[in-house]
Amino acid sequence: MATTVNVTDGVGGLGTRYDERHHFGPKARTEGGTTQVTAWAAVAGLLQEWHDTFPSGPIELRIEFQAPNEVATGGDRIRLLALVAGRARGKAAVLGSDLAPSPALGP
Repeated sequence: MATTVNVTDGVGGLGTRYDERHHFGPKARTEGGTTQVTAWAAVAGLLQEWHDTFPSGPIELRIEFQAPNEVATGGDRIRLLALVAGRARGKAAVLGSDLAPSPALGP
């Protein structure tokens, strides 16, 4: 899933939410002539963020899902990307299996 945002006067982003404790996505905000992109992943209530700086202007924010191959086990690999002029930067990834709540962990 992808969207192109021009956040010269605001904020834009994408997000996917499983529940209150499991959600992820990229977002962008422009301040002082540069655009700050933050990709975040909340897994079991723990939040990890990745940051990158871009020139102001249109930025494509993308969430990609890659199924595991026959060697790998577990859920999809989820990549959070920011692209400028078709070139990917600001890459972050999380494993889909980490986003699935485990009965052993409780609610």
